[in-house]
Amino acid sequence: MKMIKNKMLMGLVALMAILGTSCKEDQLEDFKTAAGGTVKLSASTQVGAIVKEVGNVSMDLEVMLSSPSNNAFEIDLRDNQDTIKTLIANGTLKDVAMLPTGTFNFPSVISVPYGVNKTTFKVALSINIIEKNYGKKIAFAIKLATPSKGNLVDNAKETFIVVIDTKTILSETDIHYLTIESGVDGRLLVPSATARNYNVTSAGIVIPIKVALNGTSEGAAFSVKLSLNTDTIKTLVTNGLLPANTVPLVAGTYSLDTLVRFPVNQKEGIFNLTLPMALVDANITKRLAVSVTLSDATRNLIDVNKDNLVILIDPVNISEKDITNDNSVLSVSTENGAGPNGVEGSLKVIDRNPSTKYLADMRPNIWIQLKYPTAVNVKAYTLTTGDDAQDRDPKDWQFEGSNDGANWVILDKRTGINTPNRKEMRRYEFSNANNYTHYRINITALRNGTVFQLSEFRLIKMP
Repeated sequence: MKMIKNKMLMGLVALMAILGTSCKEDQLEDFKTAAGGTVKLSASTQVGAIVKEVGNVSMDLEVMLSSPSNNAFEIDLRDNQDTIKTLIANGTLKDVAMLPTGTFNFPSVISVPYGVNKTTFKVALSINIIEKNYGKKIAFAIKLATPSKGNLVDNAKETFIVVIDTKTILSETDIHYLTIESGVDGRLLVPSATARNYNVTSAGIVIPIKVALNGTSEGAAFSVKLSLNTDTIKTLVTNGLLPANTVPLVAGTYSLDTLVRFPVNQKEGIFNLTLPMALVDANITKRLAVSVTLSDATRNLIDVNKDNLVILIDPVNISEKDITNDNSVLSVSTENGAGPNGVEGSLKVIDRNPSTKYLADMRPNIWIQLKYPTAVNVKAYTLTTGDDAQDRDPKDWQFEGSNDGANWVILDKRTGINTPNRKEMRRYEFSNANNYTHYRINITALRNGTVFQLSEFRLIKMP
């Protein structure tokens, strides 16, 4: 913990008691012991050391008694921000921001022990509220009220007013800023020239947008929103800052996560922008673009220099195509007993229907091959499980390419794959710099047994 030295009003913390303007003369006198052994309580002008901890700062405020207490008793504490509002309005507090109710925490009741002439209570503020007001003075007020057992509050000194200069608690390097981290110079090019920065799913092209929290996480969960601005794209195109064939994404043609939640102790969040493949294919000769901006963080500050990102998408370089049925010839190492056109024949594995399947015996392995008239480049394939009997699912296999059907190159190898869901499609990607006329999946082990089944086997051509 870091102890921060107290200062007066123009420094770190100023604490003062409100003087009533219409108090009776006896209320302005020094404290006296009331009849019957009661005491009068007041807000002290002393404040304890400011303690900086993980996630918050705290201080002790002191309640003074006119004489040692004859009994243990309690006193209520109440938020009194109306007083701060009045003092700002009449100019008593200048260049000070009033803290919203609920942003500073204190007990609603404190217990005063027997025989003391003062007691303290703790007030805590989150580091986040100080960060959000960095560079300003902030103020809050707490009022003493309704002491028990007949004790009294000095109406002239019933309120604590605390003024904090945020610059004396934090330096600018301490502030936890939220930034959009996915782009370079405010732009994200998809695809990137250096690394693949998108994913392909059954929903289409998914572009992750990373939001980062700098500094050490303060531990609390929070959220931040992402908003869109299509006018920004139009302006950039008009000013020649984006290619002339750039088209702003139209609402309703894509999906975007507009709220990301950061769980406790997490320093990174992801927004996903998803473009249906049909949208990408329809704009193959154009560029697609959208501008996104961070807003409404429930904790922490948004870095205004890194809160915006222009996403520029080149469809021709991310578009992909399912070429399974493009002039291909299917062959298998073991055919179903009813032949390729049977109810569970081999042609069912490329009929685009996950409710049908190809079923055959493993002897001792089984392969499914597609042959093309000209060499093509394949970088992904999908497998869809059958409708029953998980034991029949492939567990180990090799995906291979060839230009003569005799000499094969292993392009992808999988072992120990578990697919418990029925009719589930899974996509497998791999690096492939070469074109081949033949592709096959060579299955060497099942989950169990010797009967094999597969609903769909699809080949994907990618840029």
